[in-house]
Amino acid sequence: MLTVQVPADDSYFYCEAINDHGTENSSVIQLNGMYPPKNTSVSVSPSGPVVGGSSLTLTCNSNANPPVKTYTWYRVNESKMVPMESRSPFLVLQDINESGLFCCEAQNSYGKDRSNIFVYFHHCPSTTTGRPTDVTMKLCFISIIDLTDCCV
Repeated sequence: MLTVQVPADDSYFYCEAINDHGTENSSVIQLNGMYPPKNTSVSVSPSGPVVGGSSLTLTCNSNANPPVKTYTWYRVNESKMVPMESRSPFLVLQDINESGLFCCEAQNSYGKDRSNIFVYFHHCPSTTTGRPTDVTMKLCFISIIDLTDCCV
């Protein structure tokens, strides 16, 4: 009997028997390590600064086996995690005009892991174009701060 700890990745094993009459190998077996989500992170599209009032897509990425079954997005308000409607790896933020901390939770049958990101809305003064139509524009932008392991 052989006891091994299977790593997270697929592993292949075989048995080799050696005696005075020769060597014999068993057939190869594959052991598939199961584990909860890990290395969870949130990415943002588009990357870089965006104009206030634009949309952003947050994407939750996680390594798990079996694959992530449930994604839950939260917005953190006053140390409370408020669930959002999205149950997919993607969260689309429309018409961003305020800062916020967003948390992604990835879960499978072995456990869960979280990661989050802070969307910072920089408030800027309004300007006018100086044209006859006198259009007022907000020249604001959004920056992203990765706050890994910060979910409440």
